[in-house]
Amino acid sequence: MSGIWPDDTRCVAVLSFDVDGVSGSINRNPDATKFPSLISMREYGPNVGAPRILDLLDTYDIKASFYVPGYIAETHVPLMEDILKRGHELAHHGYMHEPPATLTREEEEQVLDRGIEVLQRISGEPPKGYRSPSWELSEHSLGLLADRGFLYDSSLMGNDIPYMVDAGQRQLVEVPIHWELDDAPYFVYVPSEGRRNVQASPEHVYEVWSAAFEGIYHYGRSFVLTMHPFVIGRPGRLRMLERLIRYMREFPGVRFIRAVDLAQEWTDREARVSAPQTPRRQQTSFYVYENKPFKRATVHKGSCGFCKYGSGVAGRGSTQSGEWHGPLETRASADQVARDTGRNVRDCQFCFPHSRSL
Repeated sequence: MSGIWPDDTRCVAVLSFDVDGVSGSINRNPDATKFPSLISMREYGPNVGAPRILDLLDTYDIKASFYVPGYIAETHVPLMEDILKRGHELAHHGYMHEPPATLTREEEEQVLDRGIEVLQRISGEPPKGYRSPSWELSEHSLGLLADRGFLYDSSLMGNDIPYMVDAGQRQLVEVPIHWELDDAPYFVYVPSEGRRNVQASPEHVYEVWSAAFEGIYHYGRSFVLTMHPFVIGRPGRLRMLERLIRYMREFPGVRFIRAVDLAQEWTDREARVSAPQTPRRQQTSFYVYENKPFKRATVHKGSCGFCKYGSGVAGRGSTQSGEWHGPLETRASADQVARDTGRNVRDCQFCFPHSRSL
């Protein structure tokens, strides 16, 4: 166990991809369909970027999480099937990339149900993960997700490890994200949508993401990277991502994992932590021999009759190496121990040498 993670894991890394395609632009402005250049740029994601990303992930045997609006899923079924065939997660991302904060409760329910129906029809099972379009939940979102059996959400920024969030009558796992680890703020340039920020170079983004990873690794947390195939799928940017993957793999104890698997592991961990613990009988403070206490240099868990009397019957104290051990309540002599147990201090290779040295 290394910190909060099992075995030799030092930190976990989730590579996630929001396959928005044209949905984000159409939801923002239905007239976007009249802008061929805009639509072609967005379609580059599922048509060119996503297959290229899948091949990259195969090269490094990494399983990732793909968040897909229902409209994109039902208009790109072969891509969805390829994502599943390669062992990746297919998760919910609205139907037409609708931010829940812009919807009424009834509209949000309809969007959730429509997206679930599409993904279940393609994959054969309902999605377990959800990521809010534009990372803007509504006040109803978590409860609606819980009502529909979701395992986790990935839209909040309250920690850099998973954490539990209240969702109506139950809790969901939150797999947290942050804008620092999203490709859109650095690379997206769409004049027709009024997005004219200066695009960052791949080198600059590599510096930001690698520094973020180094910090997360140092503190033993979770590195959740959010990318969009129409953005990161461009050749120079994808080469930067590959460079980052190679760099991360140089660190011992880094485990790449799908968000759904991380959420399930965290659920299991929380169940273990909250489970009632069986009270443990504490052990006594010292043994006595010839009416004198003696010190034992090592703890051997009461393997002889003499020690079992002190640790198993008297029942109080500590078993840390180098502390006093014995039936504190009675200060029993070795003769009494022998009478009660039929054993003697001389029977124990740990107890007797130290009793003679005092």
